[in-house]
Amino acid sequence: MPVRAGPKRRRSPFFDQSSEKKQALGWEAVLSPHMESAKARMRQHPVVLCLQDTAELDFNAFHK
Repeated sequence: MPVRAGPKRRRSPFFDQSSEKKQALGWEAVLSPHMESAKARMRQHPVVLCLQDTAELDFNAFHK
C-alpha cells in the first residue's frame, strides 16, 4: 500500500534543544505543531467530532 505524503510540517522546537542555542521550552511550543496540523486536517471536513475520554482510573488500591 503506498504511503501518502502529507503537507510539509513545521519543525518542532523540541529538536533544537540539542544545539548550543537552548531555550526555555514549554508545553505550548511542543504541542503547537501538532495542534496546527490537527486544525488543518479538520478544516478539510464539514463536520468533525471531537470526543474526549473522561474516564478516571485509580490505581491506589494496588499500591502495597
